[in-house]
Amino acid sequence: MPQVKMIVSLLVFVVSSVAYGQVTIAYANSEYVMTSHPLYADAIKAQETYQKELSAKVKNQEDFFNLRIEQYQEAIELGASEERLKKLENELYQLNEQLRISSQEADKKLAAKNEELTIPIVDDVSSAIKTVSKKLKLNALFQSTNNEGISFVIYAPEETEVTEYLLRETESGKARIFATEYKTEPSEVKIGYTNVELVLMYMPEMEQLEQTIQIHIDKLTDEYQVKSDALYEVYTQYQNEEASLTDEKRKDYETKITELSLELEEFKDESQYKIGTMRAERREEILTKLQTAIDKIAETNGFTFILNQTTSSGVSTIVYGPEDCDVTSALFNELGIEVQEIDHAKLAPKDNLKVGFVNVEMLLSELPEVKLAQERIEKFSDRVTADQKSLSDSRTQEANEKAWAEAEASVRDYQTDQLQPIMTQIQTEIDKIAKARGYDYIINQTGGNVLHIAKQSDLNPELKKALGLK
Repeated sequence: MPQVKMIVSLLVFVVSSVAYGQVTIAYANSEYVMTSHPLYADAIKAQETYQKELSAKVKNQEDFFNLRIEQYQEAIELGASEERLKKLENELYQLNEQLRISSQEADKKLAAKNEELTIPIVDDVSSAIKTVSKKLKLNALFQSTNNEGISFVIYAPEETEVTEYLLRETESGKARIFATEYKTEPSEVKIGYTNVELVLMYMPEMEQLEQTIQIHIDKLTDEYQVKSDALYEVYTQYQNEEASLTDEKRKDYETKITELSLELEEFKDESQYKIGTMRAERREEILTKLQTAIDKIAETNGFTFILNQTTSSGVSTIVYGPEDCDVTSALFNELGIEVQEIDHAKLAPKDNLKVGFVNVEMLLSELPEVKLAQERIEKFSDRVTADQKSLSDSRTQEANEKAWAEAEASVRDYQTDQLQPIMTQIQTEIDKIAKARGYDYIINQTGGNVLHIAKQSDLNPELKKALGLK
């Protein structure tokens, strides 16, 4: 069976409007549709031009602020009066505040400009999504990838791709001729799921990757230190001889210092690029091995789709699903990894699925209990921070680092204690709805993974009511 690999940018997940009817699934790359839009290139250029204008204005303020800092330092060296220094300090404070405000305003203006430039593109693509959904009688369109690059859908039939459909329904696409016609026939679908990040965590290749990366980091760090020491040596010589230097010798020193400084900065940038490239290449090899195992399990057990259970940041995408469709244990077996704590039921793919959707993040933003919990967390964090600051001067740097790490951990633990009961309450209500109405899966609309859903598949109103929200 042909399948879509993890790299796929956008997957469209479709559920029929009949409670236990056939499930229709398709996928598309919405990012490609956006970047292919005729307005996109002009929008990017306009945004870059506007960003340069804003940056130039902020840079002027920044340069003046740095100049005043130099003048303040010179005043100290020349033994300026306390009154004079106080006046300069007040001026620096005001300039710093103005610079901060200007930077924030520039960011807001840039965001507003970006929205202004992209609204026509987003509206056009959104309209295309709705049109395709209607023509194909789709219940929902899913975007598979998260920002970290691992897809929500990690196995899917190639013949259900609808990227071309989205392209043809944009304003620019309506004038183009496309080779294929719409396919509307639903096919039998059996959905499985796994936690890709969990499986990666247990793969020995990931640990080997980090060890290899660390060896290279250590090597590059040593090389950086050698270059840094060379720069420091020249700079120290320059300082020691500065009073007796001729103009020509001073210029030679300054040229050498500039060259070594640039060389050091370039080495740092190149090193970061090398490490990033190495990590990406090795990780891609590991993902390919994992994908091969996923493909085999899907084909062996008759799954047409395998979904990723969480985003890379740990947010659940599947908040309710049958245990006998969790392929995580089978994946570990296929990869030859022993994990005693992972023990799932024998795989039993289901058809005639019933799938609903909720938006947990939206519900959390509306629950008054969450707001109260966040206020308590903020107060606790402020108190812990104040305590640490008051003790910082009396501790060594090592003791401070340890104390701050422990303080941060205590804040995280407190946050978990405050929010966990609320998350448990939400999960309990989701489970009740799923069991009472016979849902096989309930999917969380998180991180933009759902582009469109039909009203009959939206369980948010029911869940809000169960949680006491209007």
